[in-house]
Amino acid sequence: TVPFYWRTLEPEQGKPRYTADSPYEYRRPPTDPVVAYMESRGVNINGHAIIYGMRRWAHPTWMPEDRKAMEPLFEKHVKELAERYAGRVQRWDVVNESIDQANRGLMPDDYTFKTFVWADKYFPSTVRFNSNDNNIYAGLNMHRRYVEIVRNLIDRGARVDCVGVQMHIYSPSMATAIANGADILTPAVNREALDCLSGAERPIHVSEVTVCAPDATETGLAIQAEITRNLYRLWFSHSSVMGITWWNLVDGGAAPGEPSFSGLYDKDMNPKPAYDALDRLINHQWKTRLTLKAEAKKPVAFRGFKGRYRVSYTDASGAAQSAEFHLVHDGDGLSGG
Repeated sequence: TVPFYWRTLEPEQGKPRYTADSPYEYRRPPTDPVVAYMESRGVNINGHAIIYGMRRWAHPTWMPEDRKAMEPLFEKHVKELAERYAGRVQRWDVVNESIDQANRGLMPDDYTFKTFVWADKYFPSTVRFNSNDNNIYAGLNMHRRYVEIVRNLIDRGARVDCVGVQMHIYSPSMATAIANGADILTPAVNREALDCLSGAERPIHVSEVTVCAPDATETGLAIQAEITRNLYRLWFSHSSVMGITWWNLVDGGAAPGEPSFSGLYDKDMNPKPAYDALDRLINHQWKTRLTLKAEAKKPVAFRGFKGRYRVSYTDASGAAQSAEFHLVHDGDGLSGG
């Protein structure tokens, strides 16, 4: 996820911080070099966010205090991001945290719907549009409200491709309570939330994940790793979840006021037990590696995780061959040969 918070992206009107020589902002690096780095590594990119409905975090200080004057500025901002990053950023959080209307500050009328319409107007059709809001343990009433908002957008013609839901354990005491069995993020709570959000009839992105360790002791780091492992396994098992994104990679890189030890790495960039737990899941347990022997004139079939596959085999003449395919649906694979 690349930060496109308008407030720090364009602190001075008409002078956005896209390029590497831009002034430094904590947690908000210039976007061009980050996008280029991700492209060089083949990493799928999520842009966060085009419009954030909380003025405290989102809007430049030069934004006018007039909702009608804001509207053309909003559309211009959407257009500029689309033109600069067309086809390079695969997914965008079009609107972030729009449920909490009471605390958002002055905004253009119906800005959530209008922003989706502008995004559809200016971005390529290949780009996926997300809504992002809420917290998994926020309660069913909030989840139902979120689903109502998303379905209303869709019914009115907005293209919403994915529903993002957050999961932040900011407090060390909350992490300790969970480790002691508190009824906060149990499997039942998670499944209830995800099942409810599935009512939007869109894939779910667990889009912002913070798991704070109770402390920096060996026991505290082990608790962070265990909570992380359990949550990721549960989310991965749910049929509606299309992706999971960890929020703060390094200790000390969280937002002001958040714990300093919620990263996957410590401040010296050493991987923590939580990193090792995810590495075992993502790069080992959730990868399919197998060797099969083909029988004459019979297909070779296997059951595996979705994703890209590389196949090495020996053809009928004894020559070594290789090919790749993308397993998305049952029956995908190679044909002939």
